[in-house]
Amino acid sequence: MNFFSKIALLKVVKKIIFFIFLISLFIAFISPLHAQEKSSAAYYQDLLQNYRRYQGQIEPFNTKKSRNFAYQSVDTQAEFLQATKQLIIAEIVSIKSYTLFMRTLLVEATQIINYQENYLYIKFDDELSFLDSANVKANNLISLSDARALMVDLEKHYKQISLMGYQAKSLIAVGSVKKIYDNLKVEQEKLANYLGAQTQSGPSVNAAKEKFENSNKGFGEVEILLTQLNNLQKSMNQGVADEIQRVVQQTATKLNQILNGYKNIVFSLK
Repeated sequence: MNFFSKIALLKVVKKIIFFIFLISLFIAFISPLHAQEKSSAAYYQDLLQNYRRYQGQIEPFNTKKSRNFAYQSVDTQAEFLQATKQLIIAEIVSIKSYTLFMRTLLVEATQIINYQENYLYIKFDDELSFLDSANVKANNLISLSDARALMVDLEKHYKQISLMGYQAKSLIAVGSVKKIYDNLKVEQEKLANYLGAQTQSGPSVNAAKEKFENSNKGFGEVEILLTQLNNLQKSMNQGVADEIQRVVQQTATKLNQILNGYKNIVFSLK
């Protein structure tokens, strides 16, 4: 193999490795952005800090709740209302941080996976608008009955946001493995053309061609897994999202096996 052929094939391998790196990055966690001033990594740090603040409000809330239950006085009820307001506000801020994190992550991933639908972005924006409105209501609560009503409404929206988070993560994970698959198929054709152009036979060339054929058998398994992922995405809940992540991991493993086979072929023909 001459120097230029080796350089060309090494570029192919580096490109494939880059896309494998992308899927590992997205699996480890996945329209214009709603007030996108920060990266998903920055929003994630906000989420951690705001969630810790929310947790810090739970004990004072429980303490004031117990005191109010025990004494049933005007003072204890006022204290309990204030603690309830603080807990609700902290929860709203925490949920908003999660919503911004997931929406920003999807926007960033779109540059890789070519996600072109708008409905999920619109739903994220609707929930962000609700959270802004809920925060105003929480700051102006004047009764425990109003607080309970807001908490019920917030719980309903949190379930919807959580489901949207599962959808976004699944879109990112599935879109990433599909992107890797598409790029790996392109490199498969390039490597096939190169091996097919080899007119001289020999142990290394013959072994490389056999290794190539064996590596390509993995594409059939990958295609079955991709079909399974397409079917899973038609319905969404936490159980389905967990299953999607499991199948994505399987798919990524199969793609990595194909990649390793190609790498072995390239370096064996140096």
